[in-house]
Amino acid sequence: MKQKALVLACIVFSLGLHVYAQTSPVPVSGWSVSYTLVGPTTTTSSRQLLFISFSNGTGTFRMIGPRTTTTTQTVFPAVYDWVTTDFISFSSEVELPIGNCCRETGTLIFKGERSNTGQISGPVLFVVNAPGAAGPLPYTIRTGSFVATPLPIVTARSDRAR
Repeated sequence: MKQKALVLACIVFSLGLHVYAQTSPVPVSGWSVSYTLVGPTTTTSSRQLLFISFSNGTGTFRMIGPRTTTTTQTVFPAVYDWVTTDFISFSSEVELPIGNCCRETGTLIFKGERSNTGQISGPVLFVVNAPGAAGPLPYTIRTGSFVATPLPIVTARSDRAR
């Protein structure tokens, strides 16, 4: 009886692994993203990140840039959606350094169109979590633009899959 239960448990476990392996996300695309945001004093800051998308509509943002004295996270979970074959929206909750001492937290949102070369460009919004901000809203919105260039290794892999 114990042997039958053990065999049954092994079969259920192996079926579970097979289903998990089929549904676990795999990288499908990657981009090097350069973006600018206009600050509260109309100064512009240029930043970079790597966006890797997975097969299940999730991804990661890996922030690239100068190191600060604060210890902040550099990889953030992201989500994306291809609204059409040429229009994508991707976003994440992030922490952006301000100078060498501080950081801003909020939602970084990209909405762009893909060109014939595979680049994606469009507007970027940063909705800053700013408790006690002046004005009618409890947050600040910074805007800018971005250009995302496909990463060659991931692009070659995703082209074969299509």
